[in-house]
Amino acid sequence: MTRFLFWIKANPVIGIAAALALGSVAGMLLVNLRVGYFLDRVNERVQVVQQIEAMKRTPVLVPPTTPDQPLRQESIAVNQAAIDELTRAYNRMSREYTEIFKLAVSINQDNHRPMVDGLFPEPRDAGIPFTAKNDYRKALLYMLGLGPAAADMPYPRIIAGEPPAQDKIVEELEALQEVYLKSNFFPPKKIEELVDVEAEALNQVKSRKLIELLQEHARSLQLYAQVDPKNPAEFAMDLGAWVLHGQQPKPEELWEGQMCLWIQQDLIEALARANRVDDPESNVMTAPVKRLLRIRVLPGYVGVDSRGGFEPAENGSRPTGPTPRQTPMAEAAPPATAGPDSMPSDDFSITPSGRLSNPLYDVRHVAVSLVVDAQQLPTLFACLQQVNFMCVLRVELTDVDEYEALRHGYVYGSGDAVQADLLIETVWLRDWTTPYMPGAVAKRLAAAGPRP
Repeated sequence: MTRFLFWIKANPVIGIAAALALGSVAGMLLVNLRVGYFLDRVNERVQVVQQIEAMKRTPVLVPPTTPDQPLRQESIAVNQAAIDELTRAYNRMSREYTEIFKLAVSINQDNHRPMVDGLFPEPRDAGIPFTAKNDYRKALLYMLGLGPAAADMPYPRIIAGEPPAQDKIVEELEALQEVYLKSNFFPPKKIEELVDVEAEALNQVKSRKLIELLQEHARSLQLYAQVDPKNPAEFAMDLGAWVLHGQQPKPEELWEGQMCLWIQQDLIEALARANRVDDPESNVMTAPVKRLLRIRVLPGYVGVDSRGGFEPAENGSRPTGPTPRQTPMAEAAPPATAGPDSMPSDDFSITPSGRLSNPLYDVRHVAVSLVVDAQQLPTLFACLQQVNFMCVLRVELTDVDEYEALRHGYVYGSGDAVQADLLIETVWLRDWTTPYMPGAVAKRLAAAGPRP
């Protein structure tokens, strides 16, 4: 130690330099420590700022201002107040969706009962399917106004009928002719004794009487329709092959018949509204819908079995009318559940509405041919849309020759009549239909996906 001190005294410059060097090293170490600490704090603050900026720009889906619009994406500052507000909004929407779905089910199910108690999902006994055949016919005839009205019947009712029978018209005109010949000639003449002028006068009287008889009959009806089920080819309603054959219907046939009955029930309800059947003054002469030519429920579930009314014909063209009844049923996997949160996708390549059968609802198409007052077509379309979510997918209008119709006993009033061939979409929510479905039907529909 003593030598080191003597050496320092002998070399003061070197000693000072060494001391300065050691001080510099220590200072540098101290500065580095302070700088590192400072940089760490700066980085921490930068991260906090980034988090704040990210929270300010957090994309969220905000409920729309109107129900039909999609959710919109916005960037907001996420804080507890924003989280609470969004939670309240989505909880409110969830409650509204649930209430709307319950209301939709209630509307869809309204007055749609099984045609016979104990028929679904499997017949309670062997005699019930035969009872269903008879009750199905009675329901169709009741809806066309045949038989006495009953308050306990769930079906709509419109007084329909055919033109007056030819023999009745002939009888009335012969009676008129006999009176005319006796009251206008003395002594009375026979028809073959009339000269041309006299015969022409008689023909004019008979023509006026004929028009009077036809108009009087038209005023007694709310709709023209073929109402005799003994002639299925001409019967206005869809009777179904399962009703006509003598064998016991299978559960799948019974279910298809039930769907056809419900669909026709809704159509008659719409026609009854359009023709204002509750108004005692309403009749064929003034009503929008003059004649029901034909109802045919198209076979199969749209998107599962077929494209419904848009199934291409064998030659590649679009079909122009109803196809024959078919009842294709097969077994598959267990049914899937559905509820208000299910969001079926649309496919506009199959139907104009884009709606296909899915776990939430089934889609069926029905073809209807009517004679309608051309100026009152909007009334008909409005009434169709008011009943059970029905949607008109296609309309084909053809001019009607009123004079030719008159020759067959049809009087359509003073307006221009057109034949309207409609393709109508009907929707059936599975929330209430599935419990009625036979097991094979429910399994098949649950397993089958939309057909391309």
